[in-house]
Amino acid sequence: METNNEINLLEELSKATETKPESITTEDAIQDIDSAQTDFAPESESDPTPTDSEASDNDEQSINAEDLTDLIIDGSEMLIETVLPWMHLKTFTHETRATLKEIALIYRKAKDNKSKIITFEEKHQEAMELYIEHEDYKELLPLSKSEKKNIKKPLSKLLQSVDFKASPSNALIAICALILLPRLLPLLKKNKKP
Repeated sequence: METNNEINLLEELSKATETKPESITTEDAIQDIDSAQTDFAPESESDPTPTDSEASDNDEQSINAEDLTDLIIDGSEMLIETVLPWMHLKTFTHETRATLKEIALIYRKAKDNKSKIITFEEKHQEAMELYIEHEDYKELLPLSKSEKKNIKKPLSKLLQSVDFKASPSNALIAICALILLPRLLPLLKKNKKP
């Protein structure tokens, strides 16, 4: 039983066509396609270049060249002070590094026993001399105030000339990396298998 809302599709399709459509030319079909594409095309932005107020907002949100300069100098110094000592220790022979570990163990035992006298073998003395040279090398690594001052002005001008900007979030990530990296490197060195 059919209700008024239901349509028998087969019956409707089998009915004769009452009007004959006009013949469509190729040009008409192309126009129809073009108009259909513009109906569904995404709206284009009127002007992709930022306005003066948008540009000034972006400038206010970005970190200026002088702050970036300080960040780059501090980051470079941190890398110098953490990576180069590790690389310097790698120049020691495997035997010397093992001897230094022995010395550390002897020292810890003496400290735990509250012993004031520690005796070392000759190989320990040679390794200690190399370690003292290593400590002297580490003291030379930090940048002096004059070195930082000499780097700062040209680096700042370079960053301004290339119009380099960093967002506050990128600056925060860089600062966090500067804080964490020196603390993580010793852990990475300890976890590295020989």
